[in-house]
Amino acid sequence: MVTIEGQNFGEENSNPSVTIGGKPCLNVVWLSGKKLECVTPSGTGVGDVRVFVLDESSPENFGTVFEFDAPMVSGVVPSHGPCSGGFTITVEGKNFGADKSHPKISLGGVECTDPAWVSDSEVTCVAPMGSGEDKTVIVDILGQSSKPVPESEFAYDGPMIKRLSPPNGPTIGGTAVTIIGAN
Repeated sequence: MVTIEGQNFGEENSNPSVTIGGKPCLNVVWLSGKKLECVTPSGTGVGDVRVFVLDESSPENFGTVFEFDAPMVSGVVPSHGPCSGGFTITVEGKNFGADKSHPKISLGGVECTDPAWVSDSEVTCVAPMGSGEDKTVIVDILGQSSKPVPESEFAYDGPMIKRLSPPNGPTIGGTAVTIIGAN
């Protein structure tokens, strides 16, 4: 529920309507010629607020805007993965918008591929190659980005040695060794 203050909102029976970001507000209630209340439509980002009374409309781009809450990350699944990337991560949170919100997801400042909206509380993407710990996952929905929080951290797995070839050599050194492993 938002309260809109201004002027020339007509009389109680003038049936005013309100749009936020071009979408109609729900349950518009006339309180006075200077005050209306309505329930916001769904949306993301920042939207112009316009009031319509009979055939008259408030000006476009008048500077009156409503800002929907920015995305918030509450978890990343999995929270770690191989340095090679190429696996899907699921980002949990809220305020990810609707199916047309076209999320952009980055992991440690590197953009993921194939970002996809699942719901207002879940988006997915394919992790890029990388290394290191404490990589912050940021979700951007139509220009609004999530803030870094501890729950948005991702870590690439550390190096793992599987075998050496050859597994031994002379005590004086000088043996070329191939290290086989991951990450």
